[in-house]
Amino acid sequence: MTSADDIKNKLMAELPATHVEVLDVSGGCGSMFQAIVVSEAFDGKSRLQRQRLVNEKNYSPSQYEAAQAQTA
Repeated sequence: MTSADDIKNKLMAELPATHVEVLDVSGGCGSMFQAIVVSEAFDGKSRLQRQRLVNEKNYSPSQYEAAQAQTA
């Protein structure tokens, strides 16, 4: 199961973020998270572009394996 710390660590590794907060807002089951990300990578970007930058850095385990296989 993915934890808030897993997501935070992934975002910190993938984005040049100066601040990342990730909260499990699902009541503890890990099905929904809220994230606050502060990054210079968002400068000049629309809300949708910022959302896409964050979402493209998140994978399920099977999606991550597929992405790794494509780059190998």
